Amino acid sequence: MASERQINVGGVLIGGGAPVAVQTMTKTETANVEATLAQILRCADAGADLIRCAVPREADAEALKTLVAQSPIPIIADIHFNHTLALKAIANGAACVRLNPGNIGGPEKVAEVVAAAAAAGAPEGACCVGCCGTAAAAAAQRVSAVATGAPPPAPPPAAALLRPP
Repeated sequence: MASERQINVGGVLIGGGAPVAVQTMTKTETANVEATLAQILRCADAGADLIRCAVPREADAEALKTLVAQSPIPIIADIHFNHTLALKAIANGAACVRLNPGNIGGPEKVAEVVAAAAAAGAPEGACCVGCCGTAAAAAAQRVSAVATGAPPPAPPPAAALLRPP
């Protein structure tokens, strides 16, 4: 079933009946601008619509300035554990940030990233909060409420958080 919701990530439409977008990820250290850009160009030439780059360090977030300026396709910053790197990736032009709310430091930090993405003009949904399962979906709903100032929904009952046998 196709999603009814559509977002625009750097000019690439996702969901809402848009054609499937091909996304891949670089395997280089993002701070190695020359090697990362070469890999981005090869992926774009092979048909990738979007590219994800790991941003585990300050130098990687800084490298995004150059990479975004020279990339022919939108760059998604892949962030784990440090929400300040997501804030820097947004400031340095990433079309989207992908983060996991379970390892970023709590709903307030996720909400800060979502707010920064909105302030930078990112369309709704361009801050991709990766989640799966009932517990993560409930966490994403609570994070969304914090980001918008709405009261958070009640947490699911503990039984809903258990995986089926």
